[in-house]
Formats: sequence, structure tokens, C-alpha cells
Amino acid sequence: MNETKLKVLAGRYLAALRTRFEQGPEMGLQAAHDFGSQAVAMGLETLDMAKIHRHALDALVSPGMATSKREVLINRAAMFFTEANTHIEMTHRAARVARADPNELHDTLIKRTEEPADSNRVFTAGRERSGLLGVKERVEKIDGTFGVESVSDAETTIRVHIPLGSIDTKKRTAN
Repeated sequence: MNETKLKVLAGRYLAALRTRFEQGPEMGLQAAHDFGSQAVAMGLETLDMAKIHRHALDALVSPGMATSKREVLINRAAMFFTEANTHIEMTHRAARVARADPNELHDTLIKRTEEPADSNRVFTAGRERSGLLGVKERVEKIDGTFGVESVSDAETTIRVHIPLGSIDTKKRTAN
């Protein structure tokens, strides 16, 4: 990012935060909202925003200030920063995934994995299915466990646990 543009944006942030301090909570957070939109348009990231916020806070809150006043200003600044940063967080894929329900993601992954595996290889050996769903059914028939674990954008792990005793028992009962 252009250093001059960053300094201009930092100056706007400082001015808006100063106005919030002077006018108090009744000012609302529209200035922070607008600043966040500008930050996204300029390609800023959360850490860029944190640096700008820190510099503004250092300029506006002095160590010699009364503790109660400092706490009030820091709380107002935190609300301002949170609102300004909301736009950046909304644009990040990781933020969208983090807001998703992990169980729903897991169920979707299972469904997307099982359906194509079974529908793309449609053949049966007797009444058993093929693909991951077939493996899951066969493993569960012998009191085993089958699971799929997924880490977003990283890897998928398929775990199959087959208790050795249940294999011998099933073979004996089948004969």
C-alpha cells in the first residue's frame, strides 16, 4: 500500500476518533462504519487497522490522564475500532467460515463425499453399496467406527476403526 495513502487514512481515523471522544457515545458509530468501508476499498487488513488504531490511541490518551477518564476513552475507542474493523472481517473468507456452524460443515462434507462416491461408481455386490457410504455401512456392521474430519482449506482425514475381536466373531457366526 502507498505510504502516503496510509498516512492520510491514519489522519482521518485519528480525526474521527477524536470527534468520538469529544462528542461521546451519542455521536454514534457512523464515522467508524465509513472508515471501515474506506479501509476495505484500500485493501487494508486487520493488522493495518490495529496499527492505525494504536497510533491514534497513543495520540489521544495520555498516561497522565485520570484513570476513570482513560477507561472511558479506551472503551469508546474499542467500540470505534470494532465497528471500523467489521468491514474487513466480513470480506475475509476465513471469517465467513469461522462463523459457520462446525457441525453443519461436517455434515455437508460427509454428504458431498458420500454422494459422488456412490453415484459415480454405481455397482453393487449383492445389496452393499460402494464408495465411502458403503465402507461406513460395512464398518458399522462389525461394530467399528467410521469418521471424516476436515480442516478448512487444509486436509480431510478419514478414520476407520475395526475392533479385531468383532471380525473373528462375525466370521464364526457367518459359518
